[in-house]
Amino acid sequence: MRFRFLGISIPLALTLLVGCSSYLPTEYYLIRVDPVPAPEADPFPLRIDVGDVRAPVRYQNQMVFRRGPYQVGFYENSRWAALPSEMVRRALIDALTQSGLFAGVELIGQNPRSDLYLLAEIECFDQVIDGEEIGADFSLLIEAVRTDTGSSLWSYRAAAEVPQKGKGQLAGAMSEAVGEALGKAIEELAASDTLRSLPGKPSPE
Repeated sequence: MRFRFLGISIPLALTLLVGCSSYLPTEYYLIRVDPVPAPEADPFPLRIDVGDVRAPVRYQNQMVFRRGPYQVGFYENSRWAALPSEMVRRALIDALTQSGLFAGVELIGQNPRSDLYLLAEIECFDQVIDGEEIGADFSLLIEAVRTDTGSSLWSYRAAAEVPQKGKGQLAGAMSEAVGEALGKAIEELAASDTLRSLPGKPSPE
């Protein structure tokens, strides 16, 4: 009985060993967006609050790939270290602050004297696979509304696609795509005659 027990245990141990050897660790990534160049425009006398960035439910921490017009998939062992909505919101706040376009940039609800709310929703945050070509596809719908009336003053679809430079380089390509798209959005903001004509709220005495 003892030897039969050992005979069963050895194959079982080998099976477990093989199973463990094929284990793939989960890798986590962040985007890092380079500073957005300041536009050649006078700053607005306005204070702006940035709200939560909305996103479709598929954009959680798993990296999303898109193949063709209909197929969407998720990488099991490659994940974002933070939600895409959180990373994009931080990048958006940084871009607005670096631009110098506004008298103040805050999170929504932190400045009772803000003039504008900036609302945004992620449209694409995908790796795109098209035959041998692989890249990052990012797009963000942005809208600026008045805090006193809720009326929309400006809207823009910021988008960019950047080729991926190699295997495991999606985070780098996505960082470039987000930076490029936000740079375009800042330029469009700076060129808005509607925002340019809006007087800011007077500062408290």
